[in-house]
This record gives sequence, C-alpha cells and structure tokens, in this order.
Amino acid sequence: MTRSPHRTVLRLGVAGLAALTTAVAGLAVTGSPAGAATPSYVRLAHLSPDTPSVDVYLTSYTRPQWKLVLKGVGYGAVSPYQRVQPDRYAVSMRPAGAAATSPPVLSTNVNAVAGKAFTVAGVGPYADLGLAVLNDDLTLPSGGQSRVRVIQGSARAKTVSIAAQDGPTVTEGIAFSKTTGYAAVPAGKWTLQVSSKEQADLQATAAVNLAAGGVYSLVVLDAADGGLTLATHQDAVSAAVTPSGSVETGGGGTATERLPDWAPLGLGTVGMALLAAAYVRSRRVPTAA
Repeated sequence: MTRSPHRTVLRLGVAGLAALTTAVAGLAVTGSPAGAATPSYVRLAHLSPDTPSVDVYLTSYTRPQWKLVLKGVGYGAVSPYQRVQPDRYAVSMRPAGAAATSPPVLSTNVNAVAGKAFTVAGVGPYADLGLAVLNDDLTLPSGGQSRVRVIQGSARAKTVSIAAQDGPTVTEGIAFSKTTGYAAVPAGKWTLQVSSKEQADLQATAAVNLAAGGVYSLVVLDAADGGLTLATHQDAVSAAVTPSGSVETGGGGTATERLPDWAPLGLGTVGMALLAAAYVRSRRVPTAA
C-alpha cells in the first residue's frame, strides 16, 4: 500500500446520505454466475470515522482501459460485491469530486483469485489511514449454524466486546480497525450487546437475524448521536458459495462502469450524516494490519 506524497487539501461540506432499500439483497449469495470462467468478487468499505467521503477506483493492471468507479463513498459504507475477472487490480481513493487524474490519497493492490471474495477497506484514523485487504471466507456452516466475523470501525469505542443476550459471545475484545476471523454460532434471532472495553457507559444493542447456513460480517460503527451502531452485512447464504453482484461490462472488460453512490448501513437506520467540513491531505502511511 502506498500513499501519494503529493499534498492535497480539499474542503468538504456536510451532505445527506440516501437510504439503501435493497442493500441486503445486493449482498446475498444467490448462485453461480453465467459463463464458463469462474469470477472473483470484490467489495469496498469506508471504515475511518474522521475521513471525509472519497471516490474509489478499481483498475486492472492487464486491461488498462477497464475501470470501475464508485462516487461519494462515506463512512460506514460497504458496497455490494462486484463480480470481476480474475486479475490484479489497483484500488485507489481520492477526495470526493477530485479529478480522476489527481494523485490518490491511498492506493493498494488486490490479487482477485478465481472463486474467492475480498473486501478492501479504508481503516484507522485519518492521521494514520490505511487500506486493508480482507479475505472473505464464504465457506458455509453446517446445518443450524451461522458464521460471523466482526469488523471494528468505531474509533470512539477503541476496543469492543459483543455478546448475545442469553446466547454466545461473539468476541471478547477487538480493537479499532481490526477484524476477527469467522466463527460458527447458533443461527436464529439474537439481541447483541456491543460494549466498549474502555468506556463502561458506551454501549449499544442490536437485534439481528442470523439465518441457518448464512455467513455475515458485523460492522461496529460510531453513530452520529455519539453512541455506537452495528451494521449487519450478509456475505453468503443458502447452498451457494458465490455472492451476487454486478458483472463486468464491455465484453473484453474495457468499459467503465459508474456505480450508484453508496450509503452506510446501520441496523435500524437508513442513513447517517456525512462528516462536516474536513480537510483531505496526503501523507505516507504504513500498511494497515
């Protein structure tokens, strides 16, 4: 992961976020795509609370004219999976509205292997922002079980624990910007308690419905009201192992696909306020863990 040495300062205002009425369906697994070639799957996430909105570019090393652009990506957003041709891709983030030719604030590479799924996430505080490539293990659990992992995107909480009321503990402690492995838990409707390990009064509860045979990512976020929120993303479900998503366009993979703006997802919420008047500047940062 490299970060451009070019210093860029951009004033960003406050903007509203649109509700996503079909987000869960867009993340669900529905079956294998058409065509002989086995695709790879990539999705992107913005999990840095004090970093303003960005435009995200996915470009191919072997097909220079092909690119996929997502505009106005705000904190808390997790995109649907995109079906892409197995290849080596560059993922670049630029300040929202910046020219495509401007130096990226952050960039990293992802080797999209056939049949595998990946989440590329902007993580950490803005002062130490990095891009992490997460391997999404979509192996389905045995009957009556779900598989879940936790992605900790709350700087306010620092380290959190998550446990189900009258049920299993999901994680006893995960630090900001870190991700747990997937673990099997009993399927069903649970009320999860999210608690900060550093601040006893910083807690939140969320009702989740974990389907038998499903694979989920639970994302802890800073809420706009000063508390916490928990977003539930379905990575895979049922008897299939490949997530649904947009297919590459352009025959030879040379078309530019401009996807709709995303919005962050929170359980019981349809939108959060974007970060107010912030400055985007570049600095060299280490690769995120």
